[in-house]
Amino acid sequence: MDPRIVADPHWYWYIVFYFFIGGIAAGIAFIGALAALAGGERMHPVVRLSQLLPLPLVLICTVILIVDLSRPERFFHMIIQRATWLPMFKYWSPMSYGSWILTAFGALTTINFFAALWEDRRGPMVRVSRAIGPRLTGLLDRVPGMLTGGLVGTLFQVLMLVFSYGLASYTGALLNATNQLFWSDSPLIGALFFVSAVGTGISALLLILLRRRRAVDHEVIEGLETADNWAMLLELLLIVAFFVSLGPLAGPLLLSRYGLAIVAGTAVFGLLYPIILHRFPRMLGASSPIIAAVLALGGGFVLRWAVVWAAQGVLVAGR
Repeated sequence: MDPRIVADPHWYWYIVFYFFIGGIAAGIAFIGALAALAGGERMHPVVRLSQLLPLPLVLICTVILIVDLSRPERFFHMIIQRATWLPMFKYWSPMSYGSWILTAFGALTTINFFAALWEDRRGPMVRVSRAIGPRLTGLLDRVPGMLTGGLVGTLFQVLMLVFSYGLASYTGALLNATNQLFWSDSPLIGALFFVSAVGTGISALLLILLRRRRAVDHEVIEGLETADNWAMLLELLLIVAFFVSLGPLAGPLLLSRYGLAIVAGTAVFGLLYPIILHRFPRMLGASSPIIAAVLALGGGFVLRWAVVWAAQGVLVAGR
C-alpha cells in the first residue's frame, strides 16, 4: 500500500505558525544540548535559556495542532489506540511518528524546564521546597546537575539532540509524504527545515542574550554568531539545491510570489543580510546584531509560509 497522503491537507493559515514556532523550539533545544555537551561553564546562559524556552513554545505548537485537528482527542488517538488503549505507532505515517516525536520532545523539555526552575528556585518552586522538607529537597537538588553532566546528563542531551532534530525535520517529511505540488517533488524540505530551525533557534537565543550583553561572555555571543553564519550559509546552499531538485517546476515557483518570497524574503534579507551584519557589526550602529537576529527570524517564517502555501497557490499545467 502506498503510504503517501493523497488528500488535500486542508490546513488553515495558522499551521505556518506551528511549523515556525516548532522549528524555533527545536533549534533552541538542539543548540542548548550541544552547549551542555561541549560548551563548558561559559555556555551556561545558553543552556539555561534552552531549558526555559522550548516548553512554552512546544505547548503553543500543541495547541495549534489540536485546533487544526478540530477535536482534541484526535491528537491523543494518534498515540493511543481508541479500542485497546495501547500505544500505537505507524512507522509509515509522518503524522503518527510526528506525534510521538512531539510527545517525546515535550517530555524532555518539561523535565528541562522544571529542573531549571528548581535550580533557580523560581516561581512556585520556593513553596514546593519548603513543603517537601530538606531530605527530598536535597535529592531534587541533584537533578539539574545530573541533566547537564556525567553519564545521565550525556544520555539526556543526546536524546534531546535526537528529538529536537526529529521535530525540526519531520514537518518536511510530512510535506514530502503528500501528493501536493512541490512538496512531493523535492527530498530536501526536511533538511532545509532542520537547518532553518537551527538558524532561527540561534537567532532567538541571540535576540535575548544581546539584551543582557553585559552579563554574558562576549565569546559566547561571537560563538553563536559564528554558528549562525554557518547555519545560514548551509541554508542558502539548501535553498539553491531545493530549486534545482524541483527540475522543471522550479521556473513556475520562482516566477510566483512564493518563489520571490523565498529568494528576497529568506535568502537575501533573512540570510545574506544577517551574515553581512555579523561580519560588519557597526554597519547599522549598535543595533546591528539585534536587527540581524530579527531579520533571520523573519526569513525563517517567510520560508515556511512560502513552502507551505506554494503547493496550493501556484498553478502548473498538467499537475
